[in-house]
Amino acid sequence: MPPIDRRNPRQQRSLERVDAILKSAASLISEQGGGSLKMSAVAERAGVSTASIYQYFPNTTEIVRALAKTYAEHFRGAIKQHLQQIHSAEDLITHTKSMFYEFCEMYRNDPALKEIGLATALDKSLQELDVLDSRENTALLFQAYQPYFAKESWAELQRLLFLMCHLSGATIRLALTLDEGEGNLLLETHQQMLEARFLDLMQL
Repeated sequence: MPPIDRRNPRQQRSLERVDAILKSAASLISEQGGGSLKMSAVAERAGVSTASIYQYFPNTTEIVRALAKTYAEHFRGAIKQHLQQIHSAEDLITHTKSMFYEFCEMYRNDPALKEIGLATALDKSLQELDVLDSRENTALLFQAYQPYFAKESWAELQRLLFLMCHLSGATIRLALTLDEGEGNLLLETHQQMLEARFLDLMQL
């Protein structure tokens, strides 16, 4: 199902109101989870009327969608910063790992991110958004990575990058549900598997 159209804020006051709504929703999601998000609670936390929220978001799913897009843009910005520092195959391996652990810290420091990831996995329309985001990140990574791989490995490289983009968040969320020791080992195993496959592909 395509996103529901909503009013697009242009004036500064409207932008500030939408920002307050999204920040309030994120804080509530951190505290209560995404499944229990209520418009009335968001309105009270943001200090606005419920009617004013409906001017921008027709339902809580669209609030979660807007938050998911905001996080996706943040992640993509972090990816671009790392890609600018890749000048060799060794850099590629190093920054693939450092990107992942930077994302781990984002999840640890922002409980709403974990909850929004879970909400995305349960809602079909949000799943479609998530897949599209993974494809965009894959294209971005592939453009930077392909010079370090033989052409005959490019198709598999794209598949590997797509899996990495789409499943890394789920891996991190799983690790955060475990005790710290087991969670860290799981994250390490995830990275070892990726690194081994990247190195194998580089040798083709």
